Amino acid sequence: MKYTLHTRILLVLVVVFSLLGGTAYIIHSQVLLPSFLDLEREHINDNVLRVVRAIENEQHHLSLITNDWSAWDDTYQYVINHNPGYEVSNLVDSTFSINRINLIYLIDNSGRKVWGKVFAEDLETSIVIQPFNQEIFTPTFPLLQYSSEQVPLNEQQVTGLLMTSAGPMLCSARPILDSNDNGPSHGTLIMGRLLGPGMVQKISRLTNINYEIKPVTNNTTVNKSGKLSVFRTPEDITFQTKDDSLTASTIYADLAGNPALQINVYEQCEILNRGITALRMALILMAIGIASALTLMLVMLQKSVITPIDHLTRKILARRQSKQPWEALDMGSCASQELCLLSDEFNHLVENLDFKNAQLAEANFSLLEEAKKLKEAQAALKNLDQLKSEFISTAAHELSTPLASIMGFTELLTDHEMLVPLNEEKKKDFLREVYDNSERLTKIVDDILDISRIEAGRSIPLDRQSTPTEALLGKIVNRFKLKAKHQLALEIKPGTPEVITIDVHRINQVMENLLSNAMKYSPEETSISIVAEQEGLHCKVAVIDQGIGMTGQQVARIFDKFYRADASNTAIRGLGLGMSIVKQIIEEHGGKIWVESTPGKGTRICFTLPIGPS
Repeated sequence: MKYTLHTRILLVLVVVFSLLGGTAYIIHSQVLLPSFLDLEREHINDNVLRVVRAIENEQHHLSLITNDWSAWDDTYQYVINHNPGYEVSNLVDSTFSINRINLIYLIDNSGRKVWGKVFAEDLETSIVIQPFNQEIFTPTFPLLQYSSEQVPLNEQQVTGLLMTSAGPMLCSARPILDSNDNGPSHGTLIMGRLLGPGMVQKISRLTNINYEIKPVTNNTTVNKSGKLSVFRTPEDITFQTKDDSLTASTIYADLAGNPALQINVYEQCEILNRGITALRMALILMAIGIASALTLMLVMLQKSVITPIDHLTRKILARRQSKQPWEALDMGSCASQELCLLSDEFNHLVENLDFKNAQLAEANFSLLEEAKKLKEAQAALKNLDQLKSEFISTAAHELSTPLASIMGFTELLTDHEMLVPLNEEKKKDFLREVYDNSERLTKIVDDILDISRIEAGRSIPLDRQSTPTEALLGKIVNRFKLKAKHQLALEIKPGTPEVITIDVHRINQVMENLLSNAMKYSPEETSISIVAEQEGLHCKVAVIDQGIGMTGQQVARIFDKFYRADASNTAIRGLGLGMSIVKQIIEEHGGKIWVESTPGKGTRICFTLPIGPS
């Protein structure tokens, strides 16, 4: 059977578009839809790992507190002589609430409880829980099995999860040593933090993840390898899909490595649902497009190919049936028009193809940009966690050092037997040390309060008053001369405003930070200059040292919070907050601050203050 050209074209178009539609459907259902499900699983898998990391961070924080208490001379002596003063000063109820600790136990080497107390999750109600409801602990007690000849004494510890009668508890145990981490150990310090509803809600709030924790029972389905050490492998997380929600589960092991807790993370299948909706819409639009394209092509073929050929055929047949002599067909104008139309359509198709390719390139670029932003956000979150951990560790160290000094000198001053042989000058030195360390503690607390105001978007309060410029700077320089080994020089240039309106306390704070930094990073006996002059309607003050200087990268970050130019140098203390607070104080006054520095030659830090009220 012979078909007409119209029928043949129609059959070919129907077959071609049917194949295209079937191929598109297979791609959508077998490739794209599973990829959305994989994305959903990867997302909830990351959330499970974030919950686990949050629990591990709590465990790490508890371990740091345990280490601070266990390696302490006072704790070391208390286990030996049971000094009541230690209990009154340290083992009070506020210690538990301040450190968010539910359990503190001191056990001597014979296993006998020296002191112990447990609070409920509210940190207000004292309770008794198993397995801590005993006066003597056997060597097989899990938290006493940390001894190892292959590990130094100050590095021995046991940390992990312990199931108690009050619920799961994160525990940390370390041998009790002196402040220099020296032994022999006279016992064990155990601290615990309940992993209860309050902690679960806190982690959920911090991570913005909906999850639950429940004990592993005989009815709980777990993987054979459900241990904490293998959480990073995908096979340790199981998934369950129900309706429009996805549940991911994993197992948290206890101290013995046995499955203890099941962590379930719940999420609505938003990515999958959006993917299904998008795919359905794409298929509908594709079907509409295919139908529209098929109709349009039939019309175009009818007008541009079939009708002209049919017309040409009729003319040829008419001429063949005519008795007139054969005349050559004039195809010039007709043929040229068809060729031009074909060329125009081809150009139009090419333009459409280029436009679609440009749209596809823009979509790919947008997708890459979004992926880049997501990666940057993840890096920023990781950096924030690291900064938080470093800040907590540094703050704890900065606070504990002056506290230990204050307690030591106070103990010497209150010990009558040790105080009698000392002369008055030595006593004054002890009191001066107590005062200096108290002043250092006050500065650390003030810095933390100031930076908290800045983080909360609040301005630093200022008490402005008219102050003589020379007297203000002279008083600061004279105070630093008393304790500095550097040569301090103050220069008041002609024309410098005699009086400026400022908050004297805050400007003192600025100058103390700048001079302290100049002395920290400058060799002893070098010169440090303070120069004051007028600059327009402002008073300009410059602090110039001959120290180690800074690179351009360090200058660019000098006002960042928590940044220390030489964080590896433990001899140079600080939280990295001073310069960011200095910048805020100067800007609150209506001035500006900048840094000029050359490595190896020194640093010049300049700031301006308005002469009159801002």
